[in-house]
Amino acid sequence: VNCVNDFEKNLNLLKDKLFDEPVVKQYFLYKESIEKDAKLVHLKNEMVRLTKENKHNDVKILKEQYDNHPLINNFNVLKEEVKNLLLEIKEILNNQ
Repeated sequence: VNCVNDFEKNLNLLKDKLFDEPVVKQYFLYKESIEKDAKLVHLKNEMVRLTKENKHNDVKILKEQYDNHPLINNFNVLKEEVKNLLLEIKEILNNQ
């Protein structure tokens, strides 16, 4: 039981440290900004609607606009950095 408690405590400590990392904080800030951005929400809703209507060329045009939005570009960079951080943690854990 003590071992499990220590493990949980250390796991929570790791989680807290991870969420304190600047890149992780930025990642979640950008994620929230994207979810609240009216233009991006509209583009996403339109892509869903047009997909249901099989208007694939129109979806492609909107997807390009969506993907080229500065918030999305920055978010994708941050997502890659967070992914790399998690891979580093995985590598450390695998080598223990």
